[in-house]
Amino acid sequence: MVPISAAYKNAEEGCFQLARELVEQLEEYGFTKVKVACSSSSGALAMFIERYFRMNAPQISAVAVPISGDGTRTREAMEALDKKTGNLQMIPEVLFRKGESMRVRIEKKLQVREELMQQGLPIDVLFGAGAWEVMKTRTDFLQDRSFALVYYHCGGLGGDEYFVESFRKFLAESTT
Repeated sequence: MVPISAAYKNAEEGCFQLARELVEQLEEYGFTKVKVACSSSSGALAMFIERYFRMNAPQISAVAVPISGDGTRTREAMEALDKKTGNLQMIPEVLFRKGESMRVRIEKKLQVREELMQQGLPIDVLFGAGAWEVMKTRTDFLQDRSFALVYYHCGGLGGDEYFVESFRKFLAESTT
């Protein structure tokens, strides 16, 4: 297992390992200009692989795609993590969300998750679905043909449990 979450003290090392593998694979397939989109909560994966890319493969860049919120919190979390890990100021692009309110998105995600769980299908509807939900609202990003887009999935069922509880708390505390 390679640690890639901000929760791990060796996350940067794990993310660099992943970035090296991505560079090798992308070069093997002949990609020249690439953006690697990462579903992001804290943005640790996107920030650390962005550091690696800037130092070793500048034709590749990372994009943090927030799984909740509009991207502001993800950006702030990456800036705070950067200050704790060298203050290199190599923060990746954040694909800011457009569209529905956070409350509406959370309600929909929890409803879909509950329906799937009742059918015995524990599928990640927060990380992967959250990232694609943002990207589909950003046709300007998806239609830009100046780069190849690679989506790297991270997060998953373990992270879902944490976010389900956070989302339920958010809904209980919010009034609109």
